[in-house]
This record gives sequence, C-alpha cells and structure tokens, in this order.
Amino acid sequence: MKADIKTGYTTTVFSEIKPDYIKVDPNNIYFIPTRNSFLWLSEDSSFNQIYEVDIATKQKRKITKGDWEVFDILSVNEGTGDIFYTGNGIRYKRKTFV
Repeated sequence: MKADIKTGYTTTVFSEIKPDYIKVDPNNIYFIPTRNSFLWLSEDSSFNQIYEVDIATKQKRKITKGDWEVFDILSVNEGTGDIFYTGNGIRYKRKTFV
C-alpha cells in the first residue's frame, strides 16, 4: 500500500492472490526510487523468483527464471541494475534488471 502522510489516504499499489497461500517476507522487498518500482519475491511460477513491480502501472515483470528458488535478495545497485541474491545451491548470484 501507498499512503499520503498529509491526509492518511492509502491506495493499494500491488496485490497478489493465490488459492492456497502467499509467502511474504517484508525484508525482501526492495524499492527502486529511480525506476518508481520495487523488487518482490513471488512463487507465482511455482518457484520463488524475483519480480520487478512498476508502481505506476501495477505490472510485474519476471527478473529471474528457472526451476529453482531465490532465497534472499542481498543487495541492489540501482546505478548498474545489478541484483545480488542467494538461491538453491548458490552463495550469491548477480542479475541485471535494466
């Protein structure tokens, strides 16, 4: 959700619904102000992967792909577009979102 600190008015920026459950880890949401977006971990493809969600359009775009799981987003470099993360059997991996 996005809130206006002056009025207290809130709007839903993004919502994800699944019939069974949604695993949410608030520590793995990375806001990218220069792109007006955020990175989000989702099991939408049956495997936990990184998506970029555009705040203006509410569209999500898959960043990582494969039959494996992303565990944590470690850091993001907005200048280069690099995302460092951990996943099945790897210490860290770099993926560019630009």
